[in-house]
Amino acid sequence: FKSHEHAETFEKAGLIGDKSDIKILAMARNGLDMVASMVPFFGAHSDDFRKIWGNFPPRARESMEEEASARMQEMLPGGVFSPMYFEYINSWWKVRNEKNVLLLHYSDAKKDLPGTVSRLASFYEVELTKDEHATVVEKCGFEYMKKHTDMFTYALPLNPDFKGKKIMTSGSMTRKGIIGDGKVTFSDEEKEVWAKAEVDKLGDEPAKLNWARNGGGEF
Repeated sequence: FKSHEHAETFEKAGLIGDKSDIKILAMARNGLDMVASMVPFFGAHSDDFRKIWGNFPPRARESMEEEASARMQEMLPGGVFSPMYFEYINSWWKVRNEKNVLLLHYSDAKKDLPGTVSRLASFYEVELTKDEHATVVEKCGFEYMKKHTDMFTYALPLNPDFKGKKIMTSGSMTRKGIIGDGKVTFSDEEKEVWAKAEVDKLGDEPAKLNWARNGGGEF
C-alpha cells in the first residue's frame, strides 16, 4: 500500500529489521521540486471533492506566484505539511541501511529508469526477463502513462454519494515531473528561505542534506 507514514510507525509495529518479512520502499524528492509539484496538484482537485473534505485542498489563487508561496509556507518547518518532507527525510534516513528498506530518490529514478527497475526487481527478489524488464520500463515512462491517464487517478468507489464524480481533473496526475522545477517556480528570496530550512533540519549530516537535494548513492 501507499503511504506518507514515517519509519517510526513501521518500527513500532515490528515491520523494520531482520525479523520482518515485509519489504518497504521509501522515496523522496528534491524539496523545492516537491513543493512546486503541489501547486498544480492542489489546483486540480474538483469542487465535489473539496465539499466532502471541508474545502480541502484550497482552491488555487489568481496568481501562480501567490499559490506557490502559499504551498511553500505550508511545507516549511512548522507548516502543516512539514512532516511530509523534513520529518519524512529524517525518519527514513535513519533506517536506510536496514535490509528490508529501500530508500530511493526521485532524481535517480528519473535519470536512470531502467537501472531503477533493475534495482527494484533485485530488492523484491523478482526475476525479470529482458522483455519483461523492457515492458516495465515502458509502462513506467511518461509517454505510456500519458496515453493511459485513466490508470493513474484517484477514486472513491465505496462512497455512494460520490458515484460518477471525479476527485481530480482528467490527466492531472500524469505530469513530466521535471527535475529542477522548483528553481524556476520560486523567487530567489524564497529559495534562500528554503535552503536555510534544509540546513537547519537536515544539515546535521552533510551526506543526508546532499542526498535530499540531489539524490545519488546506494544504501
